[in-house]
Amino acid sequence: MPAFDVSIIMPNYNCEPYIAQSIRSALQQCGVTVEVVFVDDASSDGSVAMAQAMATEFPGLVQVHSLEKNSGSAVARNMELRHANGRWLAVLDSDDLMYPHRLAKLIEAADEQGADIVADDLLTFYDDGKREPHALLGGKHARGGHRVSLADFVRGNPMYGRYGSLGYVKPMVRAEAWRESKVWYDPALRLAQDYDFLLRLLEYGLGFYLLPEPWYFYRKHSSSNSAKLKREQIEALKQADIEFSERIKGQVEVEAARHERHASLDRALAFDRLVGAIKARHWGSALAEMIRHPGAASLLSLPLLARVERMRRRRSLASQPGASAAVLTSRPLDEVGRAHLDAIAHALREKRMSPRLILPFAPDAQTPNSFPAADLAGYDQIAMSGWERRGDRFVKIASPSFEPLMVAQSAYPALEAVLVDTPKAADAESFLIRPIKKRLAWDEQACALVAT
Repeated sequence: MPAFDVSIIMPNYNCEPYIAQSIRSALQQCGVTVEVVFVDDASSDGSVAMAQAMATEFPGLVQVHSLEKNSGSAVARNMELRHANGRWLAVLDSDDLMYPHRLAKLIEAADEQGADIVADDLLTFYDDGKREPHALLGGKHARGGHRVSLADFVRGNPMYGRYGSLGYVKPMVRAEAWRESKVWYDPALRLAQDYDFLLRLLEYGLGFYLLPEPWYFYRKHSSSNSAKLKREQIEALKQADIEFSERIKGQVEVEAARHERHASLDRALAFDRLVGAIKARHWGSALAEMIRHPGAASLLSLPLLARVERMRRRRSLASQPGASAAVLTSRPLDEVGRAHLDAIAHALREKRMSPRLILPFAPDAQTPNSFPAADLAGYDQIAMSGWERRGDRFVKIASPSFEPLMVAQSAYPALEAVLVDTPKAADAESFLIRPIKKRLAWDEQACALVAT
């Protein structure tokens, strides 16, 4: 019988500043037993020492292994798979985090659906706090839990697609099913190893269930591996795609999806050549590339759009008040609840803090269908699930029961303090993600703020 519910495989290369936080995030999962299998890919920083310190702090729960030379995350993950003892296998990169109930919820969904692979959305957050967090998935994949076929998966992985690629999701795989499949990570790939691994598991016949909730917290920072795209990496993906085409002959829908993905890889290579020609001022080569591959030329707008977005963010940050405090609540917005929240807002203003109200839970049936916006006028920013501002009133609308992305986005720009107003709201606090300097509470008897 497996020793743990979940083995978390954690490859690492030069992520020393984040390792302790990531391992704690793994070991603090609720309702499941977890081990972390950590493999260092010949880091040049203090990653191994940090991981060993965590293994000492959590004896028997953290394995630490090292590769003698830098070999890529595929090799590291294969080593981790060999040492895993769990009933399920989950991926957590050494700079990422997880919602505390993530693994338990994924296992519950997989067991209900009879799936051997289960994954959720990614909540991408930026380490410097200068960009708003966002989800990965879009389109149909962001609307409700559903099964993902092999054709769906291939079609959901274009290069430079409109939405985030399904290959970026961090799956959990039933260990017994993985062993039967005999599928390993491909050491020849330095990019899209997860896509290729999942692709071959689906080819083997494993069922994949995808949830739209963003329970995996994907950190972006200056040295993030996924931020860099090289020509030889795209060439390796093309070669893997050609080999895949040989294996799926006769599967019409899958072949059509593969053709779309292959075209996107050709476009990405053409874009790389076009950018190289422009940087080298080889205008004739650049023009020829644009004529041969008009789709590559359309991608030239991406750097411009990125620059415009950076300018917008700088203006947004400059316009923000100095210190902000979030009030995270699940309180019903009846007259008593609104008066309570209004009192907190005024108390925060007396402390020279800009109040933000975050109510990510849908209103219950007993809550009034509307109320005057003036009742919450003390807040500079308001984000409430199930409510819409219409003129001088907030009106109840249909909404999900809980909106975690709302919590993460409401914490941007960085918060100085947070007040968790109700016990139910405490479960949502982890979606604030980034560290908060001050924690506050409301003393009902004194009608005053207190530090905790």
